This record gives sequence, structure tokens and C-alpha cells, in this order.
Amino acid sequence: MLENKQPVFDFSHLREVTNEKYYQYYWNTDRYFATYGSGGSGKSHWCAQKILYRFFSEDVGHRFLVLRKYTPSLAESAFKLVKDYLVRWNLYDKCKVTVKPMQIVNNVNGNEIYFRGLDDLEKIKSIENITSIWYEEATEASYNDILQLDTRLRPKFKGGCTDPEKGCYAQILYSYNPISKQKWTYKEHYRENPKSYRKRIVTKVEYNGKIQEVTSWMTVLQTTYKDNKFLTLEYVAALEAKKNQSLAHYKIYALGEYADIQHKIYKDPIKLKKFKEQEYDKVWFGLDFGFNHPMALVKTCKKDDNRYVSTVFYESGYDTKQFIEWLDDNKFSKRALIYADSAEPDRIQQIRDAGYNIRPAYKGAGSVLAGIDHCKALNVYILESDVYLEREFMLYNYLEDKDGNLVYDQNGNEKVAKIDDDLMDAWRYAEYTWFIEGGRQPSCRLIEY
Repeated sequence: MLENKQPVFDFSHLREVTNEKYYQYYWNTDRYFATYGSGGSGKSHWCAQKILYRFFSEDVGHRFLVLRKYTPSLAESAFKLVKDYLVRWNLYDKCKVTVKPMQIVNNVNGNEIYFRGLDDLEKIKSIENITSIWYEEATEASYNDILQLDTRLRPKFKGGCTDPEKGCYAQILYSYNPISKQKWTYKEHYRENPKSYRKRIVTKVEYNGKIQEVTSWMTVLQTTYKDNKFLTLEYVAALEAKKNQSLAHYKIYALGEYADIQHKIYKDPIKLKKFKEQEYDKVWFGLDFGFNHPMALVKTCKKDDNRYVSTVFYESGYDTKQFIEWLDDNKFSKRALIYADSAEPDRIQQIRDAGYNIRPAYKGAGSVLAGIDHCKALNVYILESDVYLEREFMLYNYLEDKDGNLVYDQNGNEKVAKIDDDLMDAWRYAEYTWFIEGGRQPSCRLIEY
């Protein structure tokens, strides 16, 4: 561990604005650094903080690369987070920030930060001399993605610098929620005891006619919301409430642990890079209202017994008026059929008054389980890039008690865990209502929105 060196910029406030569990790792120089844990543990915030600390304090010609699997989700997460910290730390005016492409240039020392999605691999290949990498939501990546990134990290620092105390070291940061044991991160990073550790990695290589040993290091840091001093009590209460909603969700999002989803509701959908060009039999939409939790708009395209499902809108903090403005700004077709949560008649009427073809979804007695049974019988395809929809399909499960046993209602039916299910509800509203109504909808061609 390196000692704290006085940076060119004033970072005397650094300890004050950093969670204590992360503070010492600003000066960690291990090639691999993985931080995973619960929701609200501060892992993404600290990665953004460390990148910016190095961005301003290390005058060595940095070219940081910040990644997610898909570009749109990167813009909404890591790029926005880094910009927010530039504002909070009164450093925004020291930079040139561009959106297309997503990039930040330090006007004082020339360091650069590139933000890219792995869906645009050619643009990543064009970036020479990457000095360090941050992969946000690393569980989205394949193991092959990770191997490719490792080979890209071979920097040459300004002036031939080789001193890590001056910032001349290459590092890959990974941040993520644990979610599934099927992800590459479980095999690579997980240890039962201790969950946080440092590991020496020795690799034998044959180079220039000699067999040599190369040593590198990896630090794995597991954290929970209890390590974050900046959370609100309301957020903490919401995490703890998951204990009574879903054991798997509680383990993942409150305890920061891997969980087996024992009682999944849907089988995993088939993932495609893109939906093929074809004429669909029907196209319709489902809407689940929200504000504190996301407002979710889902599109369903029918072709025979197949369903091609995609996320259109998934955002928190939108009231109905703002959502209508979004529809208007994105030129959403006013002829497109939307089935919305019938428990919100006033919001449905407000959207209808704005000229959109919206109607209440069917929610009769037993409609939730009947709708789920209907949806289970379908062949479902989603896009590889639709990470929010993939996550909800993966984690949507029946309610469990504290021992992991199913919970039943008074009629002996499994209860559904009402947690992180906004897209699932939106899809089911639309799919089952369309089925109940007998598909009385005019034929149409696929229109991109």
C-alpha cells in the first residue's frame, strides 16, 4: 500500500467525502481491483472518486477507459456519476466534457477519460495507450470480454515514468452487485471467508527464449450498505424491507452476497444481438406506473407463438406530466396501443387526454397468477443489450419465507414477490390483457420508436 502523497490539486477533503472502508484503496496499485456488494454500498461512487483523484493528481498522461457492456446504460450511470463528482468537487470548469463521444479531458494536465460500451468494440480498439480501466456492472460482461480487456492494458506513461507512487501503474477496477453464481465474477472473485482479500497471481510465460514468472496482485473488496455513511434512513429501510419480500433479493441487495434463485417464475428468455427484420402479427405496449420506483414501458412484438420483448422506458422520478413530455419528445406514436396498470385511472386519463391510445389493463380476481401462467407458455426473446429486462427475468420469483420456503395464499397458490418487478408487471399487463380481449387489435408493421 502506497502512502498518501500531496496531490497537485487540493484533495484535503478526500477522507471527509469518502466512506472509510474504501479510503485506503485510493493508493492501491494492484493490477486487478474488484469491489462488489449490496445496493447502496458506495462501490460505484468510490470507483468514480478514485478515477477522478488519479485524473487530477497524477500528471503522467493518463487515458482512463470507463466501460459497461452497452453504451446507453453507461451514459445513464458511470458517465453521469463522474460528471456529478466533477461538479461536487468544483472541478468541472477544469475539464472539457463532450457527450458525443463521451469523453472528459483535463485542461490542466491533459489526462483523458473515455467512456465506451463494449457494443462498440471497434471504437475501443482505436483508443491507444489505455492506462487504467473501470468496468461498471462487470457481471454484464462475458469472461472473454474480460480477457480481451486485460490484453489492452499495456500503457506507456509520460516521460517514460515507471514509478507507481507517481501514478504510473495500470489497474482494472470492477464494480458490481453479485446477483448470479452463473456469472464469471463468482468463480474469479468469490471466497466464503474472508470475502475481502488480497491475492498474489503468478503466471509462467515463455518470452525471448526464457521461461519466466510474472507476479501480479488482485484485491477483492466486499461491502454492504452499512459501509456507506451517506445513505438516507428511508433507503436503508427499503433495503431491510426486502427481508420480508424475497430472500434472494435480500441476500443480493442488502447483504451483498450471491444467492441461488430457487423459485424463479420464468425461464430465461432467449437473448439476441438484434431483432430480425420481419413483419410482426401485432405490436403493443405495457405500462407500469411509478415515481420512487421506475416507470416502466415495455414493447411486445408478436410473431406466431413468439414474443419479442424490449424496454422502451425505465426511469424513476417521472410524474405523469413528465412522462407525457418524454413520449412527445421521442415522437412515440399516438396510435400505438398501451395497456396500463388499471389501479391508476387518473394517470391513464391524463395520458389519454394528451392524445395517446392508452387503456386499462385487465386485473380481475386471480389475474396475476393467470397472467403469469399465460406468459410462461410463450417463447420470449429479448435483446442482449436490454440489461434491465434481463435482470428482472432472472430475479423475478415467488415469495419465500426467511428459511427459503415458498409462501402460499389462502387458496393454496404461490405468492409472487412484489419487488423489482416493474418491467415484469408492465409486460404481463399487456400480454395477458391482449390475450383476454382476444387480440382485437388491427394488424400493423413494426415501427421503431
